[in-house]
Amino acid sequence: MAHDDSIDLPLLWARASTGDTAAWDEIVRHMAPRLYGFFKCRGVPYNEALDLMQSTWTLFLARYDPMRSRVDSFLFLLARNLLGDRARRHRTWRSLIDDESGHIPLEDPHWSQESLKKLEQIERLRACLEQLEKLQQEVISLRFLDAELTTDLIADKLGLNVSTVKRISVKAFTNLKNCIELHDL
Repeated sequence: MAHDDSIDLPLLWARASTGDTAAWDEIVRHMAPRLYGFFKCRGVPYNEALDLMQSTWTLFLARYDPMRSRVDSFLFLLARNLLGDRARRHRTWRSLIDDESGHIPLEDPHWSQESLKKLEQIERLRACLEQLEKLQQEVISLRFLDAELTTDLIADKLGLNVSTVKRISVKAFTNLKNCIELHDL
């Protein structure tokens, strides 16, 4: 798909900010393929790329100030930040959960204090996960541990609406954060 680089984004934003939906549609039509490409070139799966794009647009609408930056620059700044958040979230969860086999050989003489500390952290995290309500456990599991599904797919799988799944996720993370802080993980 060819892109029209002669588009005047500042003018379109000025029109869109006054309620001109045609101008907003033109901004999205122009920038959406670029945002999608940005996420896909960095290895983000299709459904998650769509979720990240939606989050980028939502943050853009809430935070954009035309006096401080250009439309495209700000969109990609938000996209880059969301991608960094995604990487940190995946790295954190993956580092705290078992290795692929689920087995840690304690009789290995090469185990360091750091390895044993990590094992204790894993056990505490498991205990915190088990303290969550069943629905919270299921949402966390589907999102981060087992299937890595998007919020939309989790909502479909559980028969809930997306906002309910997001609310459950926020509550689960709050509970996990409190438990983790209590146990000094």
